[in-house]
Amino acid sequence: MKKLIFYLFSLTFFLINTPLSFASSFSDSFTNTNGTELPIHNSIWECFINPASIINNSVLSQNGDSYCFSNNLWTNGYAQITGEVLSANSHLRVIVRNNNYPNQYICEVTPSGANILKGADHLASTQTITSIGVHTLKCEVTGNTIKAFLDGNQILQATNTSLSSGSAGFYLHPHNVIYDDWESVDFDAAPEESTPSASLDVPLFKQGILPFTDNDPVWENQEFDHANAGQFYCGKILAECGCATTSVAMLLNYFGVTKLPDGETLGPGTLDSWLKNNNGYNRNLGIIWAVAATIAHKAKAHNPSFQYDALEVDDDWTFTDEKLMTDLGEKIPNVLQENTTLGTHFVVAKGIDTDNTFLINDPYYNYTNLASYSNTAASVRRFIPSHSDMSYISLSVDNGVTVTLKDYNGDPVGKIYEDFGPGNPTGDESKPQPIPLTIIEYAKPESGNYTIEVNSDNPQDFHLDITMITEEGETQTETLTGIVGPNQPELFTLIFDKQSTTESDIQKTVTFKSTLEDIKELRRTDLLSFITEFTITPLIKKAEYFHNKEERRSQKNNNKQAKQLLDVAAFLILKSPKHFVDPLAKEILLYDINQLKKLLTD
Repeated sequence: MKKLIFYLFSLTFFLINTPLSFASSFSDSFTNTNGTELPIHNSIWECFINPASIINNSVLSQNGDSYCFSNNLWTNGYAQITGEVLSANSHLRVIVRNNNYPNQYICEVTPSGANILKGADHLASTQTITSIGVHTLKCEVTGNTIKAFLDGNQILQATNTSLSSGSAGFYLHPHNVIYDDWESVDFDAAPEESTPSASLDVPLFKQGILPFTDNDPVWENQEFDHANAGQFYCGKILAECGCATTSVAMLLNYFGVTKLPDGETLGPGTLDSWLKNNNGYNRNLGIIWAVAATIAHKAKAHNPSFQYDALEVDDDWTFTDEKLMTDLGEKIPNVLQENTTLGTHFVVAKGIDTDNTFLINDPYYNYTNLASYSNTAASVRRFIPSHSDMSYISLSVDNGVTVTLKDYNGDPVGKIYEDFGPGNPTGDESKPQPIPLTIIEYAKPESGNYTIEVNSDNPQDFHLDITMITEEGETQTETLTGIVGPNQPELFTLIFDKQSTTESDIQKTVTFKSTLEDIKELRRTDLLSFITEFTITPLIKKAEYFHNKEERRSQKNNNKQAKQLLDVAAFLILKSPKHFVDPLAKEILLYDINQLKKLLTD
């Protein structure tokens, strides 16, 4: 207790005297008297070869090429400038990690193409990109990765290990480009002083106000996600089920994300609809936090007060006082999970009060500090302001089923939790008790092949939902079904590309042996009749025999024979009535046979 009081006192002093902002930034709109040279306008600039001057609140070179750099050095960050392209020979160029030519990274666009260069060496290129007119070019470098963005869209990416730090600046060519509105941000900068406050200015939203009869707030009687399609512990409407969604709405608004990607005002009701339409909930009505976080990046064009490129979700949900105090000190509110006698509930932690207790916004109850929840939390969800990587993999599977995600080395990755879905705040005992989903959360996965292994101690069918998110926040959702039992795992290969959803894929690992095991398991669970098992098992075994046979015939002819047998098996399964082959069994076996035919082709 003494340790907690000490930490809370320290946090209070810290918030009141030296609150923090996230990154050091420098911007310049080039507003000054015509003819003022750039270093006179602002001493942070240095220009080389020829002078650059302010003309009509823009900067240009009138006498020849000019290179201008700010005198602050940084390692990771971005620099961007808005330029008016005046001719087909124009170059928009932003330079980062400059240590004098050729030791510098250059992001360049022209009407004929775009490049990322180290000096004169091309690291990445693309065809025609832009046109004459006004455009914004951004050059971002994090670690060994350099990215070029044009008008908010990434156009190129390259990797290079040559340069670790340097200054940022731009290139001017006389008479064919005019620059305005420079901005650079140092991701690694020491925290800066900002407005003192012991409580962050997080808006308070309510999911509903009892007795939920007057539509105040207007969203309280809105169907929550797909709640009308089943029986859930929390109920049916946002007022009963929407504590997590309402907490995320508060947090996003705090960061300046007040509009959704379509420009609609972001509140609990509109956020719920957006998540429902964008695969942002799991089957238990639980929010998929990483999907919700992508809104900040996707809606950035509608939210000029949002200071960052994105919000990243931490996959470590462990709550500690120290972690919360650190985040509050850096002006980051947290969403806290509280496990109550009525189930799971979420609130937003936003500061501390004069009694050294954490302050909260509670979307359901009228509680204002964490003392109402014994000054602790079951877990935490952290949305971290970012300029880099939103990539994420999230898995959820039925209770009683074990799921493991392994990297290419066969090592388990990600963190495993249980999701019971929203609690039952009204205490209605007639509602069904919650059945948890097992989930895996894995932030910032590398591109590559992963193995998903599904197991169970008892024979049962499973329903596995997979959400994959690229580093730019594009989301892809897949659902896998099957049957598992003792000593009969299902294996899947997850091909993940953190740069593109179109290159990501999930494939069941199918062999002749696994197909025969599927047949046995489907028969054991009465999803396949004895007659069907007796009919198709010899066909699969005979196809395996031809596939493995080497003597007398060529492998091509052997595989042809095997395919013919598999086609017969598929036909029998497809034409069998429901009481012989359950629809789930039909789906599983037809998939297996198609994969085996691909194996024969390969």
